[in-house]
Amino acid sequence: MKIAFLAWEHCDLADVTEVLRTLCSVGVVRTLTSRGQPVRTDCGLMLQADAAVEAALPTSYQWVVLPAGPVPADVLDDPHCHRFLRQFNTQPKAMFIALGYSPRLLAAAGLLGGLRWTGVPPKDEADRARFAHTEYMDTPISVDGNVLTAKVGCGKDLAHVVARRLATSSEDTRRP
Repeated sequence: MKIAFLAWEHCDLADVTEVLRTLCSVGVVRTLTSRGQPVRTDCGLMLQADAAVEAALPTSYQWVVLPAGPVPADVLDDPHCHRFLRQFNTQPKAMFIALGYSPRLLAAAGLLGGLRWTGVPPKDEADRARFAHTEYMDTPISVDGNVLTAKVGCGKDLAHVVARRLATSSEDTRRP
């Protein structure tokens, strides 16, 4: 199993660490960034990209993980990022994980329409427009279809939800 971790400047690793650890137990995590450039996280760590999001093959991944922390405008409006996410979503077993502010990237790519989500609620008019036809849930974690979202500070609980989802999907693949 391959997992894409989309990273950007000043992304927040605190909440996503437990989720990535859970996913690493069943697959390989690849860090994707815009143009394959290294990025500095909120805590000063420098992440080296395994690939550029614009060069990555979306259908080779089973999970996409989006970290917490504000999503920079150049990432939020990046057509390559949107293409990757939309093409990834065409797969039958594609799963998204988005924490904190990162559901904004899914909304900007047009992938949250009709779904419930949680995270940091929209603050301004542009934000509210991105989330048109979605339902914000004031809960720590929201699971709707193939999208798992969580508020900041809920990474450990989200990792448990991911572990249960992984256990269920592995049982499904073992059935004749």
